[in-house]
Amino acid sequence: QHFALDDITVTLSESNGRVDAACRLTGTVGASHLPVEITMSPEGGWRLALYNNKGVPPSFDSLLSLAFGGVGIDGLVPLLENDAFKAVSVDRFEIQFDAHQTAPTYTNLMVTLNRPWDVVPGLVAVEKGFSAEFNSMHAPVSGDLALTSIGGAINGSLALGAQAYDMTISLNDAEKWEIRIKPENGFPDLA
Repeated sequence: QHFALDDITVTLSESNGRVDAACRLTGTVGASHLPVEITMSPEGGWRLALYNNKGVPPSFDSLLSLAFGGVGIDGLVPLLENDAFKAVSVDRFEIQFDAHQTAPTYTNLMVTLNRPWDVVPGLVAVEKGFSAEFNSMHAPVSGDLALTSIGGAINGSLALGAQAYDMTISLNDAEKWEIRIKPENGFPDLA
């Protein structure tokens, strides 16, 4: 995997005789040229993020290919409909961490399906715009103690046969799930 550098921005600031420097690198990584931004703060904080290149978010297949050393989704999950994964865009992927391990580490991933997907033709379909977001935070507290939290949500429309349902699944912590399912045309009146 290679990193092609497009831009370097160094910001210097002075306060009370102390000079701080922050650095931002942008470029592309991997054979699919995923757009990447790396930011380093004077306090030791780092941020690695994929960003939209000219308004076009990178594909999930490209991210998986980068993560698994150039192996595409075809090589990882040959039994699934590969075109569905290629139609998933990575709207946000970000990792923030502290080199000194004194501040929280954050991760965030948001993906969106850009076309309908017939999971089981005629029986189960996922509509275009279906999205999922996952995030985590790991914060040092004291010594070897740390707090970790995870969360996320899945939102979209799911068709079971001829009936479409709006669906939201939320994970607010490892132990708190919320699932909301509503027929697209509402529930029938009860007599």
